[in-house]
Amino acid sequence: MWLLEAGTANYSAGDYQKSLGEFEESELLIQDFDQRAVINARAAGSEVGSALTNPNALPYQGMYLDRVMLNAYKALNYFALNDAAGAQVELRRMREAQKQVVRKFNDEIRTSQK
Repeated sequence: MWLLEAGTANYSAGDYQKSLGEFEESELLIQDFDQRAVINARAAGSEVGSALTNPNALPYQGMYLDRVMLNAYKALNYFALNDAAGAQVELRRMREAQKQVVRKFNDEIRTSQK
């Protein structure tokens, strides 16, 4: 979450290269989280620890909006750096992220209707 905030702040400040680096690091963390097993010792340990100490100690999974906007900001950074090809890649990734969100919510709707 902090990397997303830092990337947004640096974009707003005009430090596009630093912003891009923070968004890329954030994207790697999100991918790492997605590749973990649904139930694992790391997640269980973090939930037990947070229950004992602080609910804010839970690992941040990223909201669907964060995942879509990550690519949008990366595209804006590439445009600001005059790299239209890089921006196009991020726009395609953003569109794919949007499609994944639609599929996920459609699946949840179908499951709840059953």
